[in-house]
Amino acid sequence: MPPRGENWFDSPDWSADAQAEFEEKLGRARKKGEYLRAKGAALVRAGDPGRRLAGRALLLRLVRDYPDTLTIAWAHEFLGDAYSEDEMYEEAEAHYREALAAYDRTPGVGGHARVRLADLISVTRQREKYAEAEALLDAYDPLFKIDHFRVFTVRARLASEAGDPEEAASYASAALQLAADKNPQLPRHPDVGHVKTNEETMRELERLAR
Repeated sequence: MPPRGENWFDSPDWSADAQAEFEEKLGRARKKGEYLRAKGAALVRAGDPGRRLAGRALLLRLVRDYPDTLTIAWAHEFLGDAYSEDEMYEEAEAHYREALAAYDRTPGVGGHARVRLADLISVTRQREKYAEAEALLDAYDPLFKIDHFRVFTVRARLASEAGDPEEAASYASAALQLAADKNPQLPRHPDVGHVKTNEETMRELERLAR
């Protein structure tokens, strides 16, 4: 089997030939939703605007045409991330909420939509939803350092907005410590769980920690 990223369904190639091959093989596939999810995610991750747009279109096709796909919650969550990265916050929020609804419909299914939505609320300063953001964080069960980092970052913002600089500094400092920690959580998978963020967020945390 070809290595991941070179299959017809998860390659970032979206040339005319790749599109034709994908549609031809998708037409004969049984689990069409899963293949749309894999290809859509690969294209969004490719980074350039054209493929990001094509990837979102495939994921939207998935949630529209195959809502019973096992990983439908993940598809909505990934769409939320994709729209958020492009600062299309209304669309992102709608998909995070769809992911939460999918969690409720499928016992045992979970993901990161709670912390992602709370983060979006804090970034867009929707003050009327801050209580909801706190409740979302309370209901979220972080596992890896990156998950705890996101929780601490959002709580730092919310504390600052609430006029509590000491609490904001405490959460911001905890987030910065996690960002600096390069020790692996899983010895067999040393790259899993590390904090990956941007310079803007780091500067924000450094300001809140002072």
